[in-house]
Amino acid sequence: MWVYFAHASDRAQERMLPLVRASGQPVLFTHTMLRRFHHAERGISADQLQAVRDTKGLVGVMTAHDMLAGTRTLDVELAGYAALAAQMREIGLVIGEPSTVFGSDYNGGVRHLPPLGEAGRGTSLATEGFWNVSQAGELW
Repeated sequence: MWVYFAHASDRAQERMLPLVRASGQPVLFTHTMLRRFHHAERGISADQLQAVRDTKGLVGVMTAHDMLAGTRTLDVELAGYAALAAQMREIGLVIGEPSTVFGSDYNGGVRHLPPLGEAGRGTSLATEGFWNVSQAGELW
């Protein structure tokens, strides 16, 4: 059984984590981003990442343009895509790459990554951007 933390407040997580650890269940964040770039409780903190690692959990990195906007990256042309890669890399270094996946709300509630133009040539990412979970293979 996965214990879902994505919509739990920091206080709720602090209270639930001892119970989760005692039960041996993994912590799951299905759609989040690093809090140090997106300064909101919605983002995952360094301590929360450690809890995911300790419980052998999983983090889905949010593919929402606005939520990745604060991520520092040198690649201006790829903007949100470079930010997504940077956050996935950083999270993967803490919890392990196999536990770091794409995660998002694909129900129209958030603005996803914009079209890539020539950088996405040969994929739907060139003209449509990344907006649908079926495009994950093209994004990889």
